[in-house]
Amino acid sequence: MTELLKEIVEEAEERAEKRKAREIAERMFRKGASIADVVELTGLSEQEAQEVLRRIREEA
Repeated sequence: MTELLKEIVEEAEERAEKRKAREIAERMFRKGASIADVVELTGLSEQEAQEVLRRIREEA
């Protein structure tokens, strides 16, 4: 693979991992998990976890 293709693949994989982590965080919040637990178990930053929680609250 060329360097450019490798970078594209890596970026796509990182995006997929973040999307999956956000999906898991959403399920955790819906079950009552704390921000600290979500951060610890998903690898999201505190700010990212808060964004997920804020989106859930806006939907309600």
